[in-house]
Amino acid sequence: MVTAQVNLDGAKWIRFVRASKLEKLTLKQYYLPNVSAKPTAAEYELLATNLFADAVAVGALVLPDTVSVEDFRFIAQRFSPEEVKIRRKVSSPGGSFWVFDLDTLRRTIRMSSMNIPTLFRGIARGIDELVAAGY
Repeated sequence: MVTAQVNLDGAKWIRFVRASKLEKLTLKQYYLPNVSAKPTAAEYELLATNLFADAVAVGALVLPDTVSVEDFRFIAQRFSPEEVKIRRKVSSPGGSFWVFDLDTLRRTIRMSSMNIPTLFRGIARGIDELVAAGY
């Protein structure tokens, strides 16, 4: 069994947000600036993908050497259960894990919100589980 350990450093995210003066923007304002009030599943997937990439770029999420941002994709389901999952881009069927409820992205979470580390923990757990399961 292969194990992975994604490391989290929420302080690096806060430094990025403050240095970029993004504290007052919501995730949707920043990642989906030209989208209507009701984003599509594909737009939520784009938001999750870009949030993940930024978190890794600023060091808030540190991936194991065996994987990279490009190895993963997000899947948003707009039906019951409404959720966002992460999966390897190249994986066998069933290789996806829940990371957070879609409702989490619908709310007006600011870039500086204390809820952001919860999103990061979900992503980290999903990656760890995918790698450990051999996906």
